[in-house]
Amino acid sequence: MEDQRLLERLRYMARHPDARGNFDQSRLMDSIMSYLRQIMNSKQGNALTAPDFGVPDFTNMSTHEGNDSVMEIERAITETITNYEPRLTRVKVTNATEGAQATLVQFKIEASVIADGKTIPVVFETILTPNGRIEINA
Repeated sequence: MEDQRLLERLRYMARHPDARGNFDQSRLMDSIMSYLRQIMNSKQGNALTAPDFGVPDFTNMSTHEGNDSVMEIERAITETITNYEPRLTRVKVTNATEGAQATLVQFKIEASVIADGKTIPVVFETILTPNGRIEINA
């Protein structure tokens, strides 16, 4: 049951003991997306046991003043995912902000998941909201 984090697996097995050993790609994706939301909406310095867990506070970064801030956000998101979501490999984060939606900063996360003996490409879309929260969708 590599498709879920440890506590998720324990809760699921307690409710569904016959499912032991079954792979469910949708459950894997839900688990990854849920954990990405958790780590991407945690600010660095808030976890006592891992001070670099989460992302820096992006609310003071201006994405309209040039590429440096955008590249800094891309780098921070990439490092956070690489360090704290080991199920994702080959993580690539790119700016996906477009014309009419320029008031919302958007990023695309492309990565791979190795599950059930296969490499599965995944894409997540993120929106950095004006209040600093990051929304993530598959």
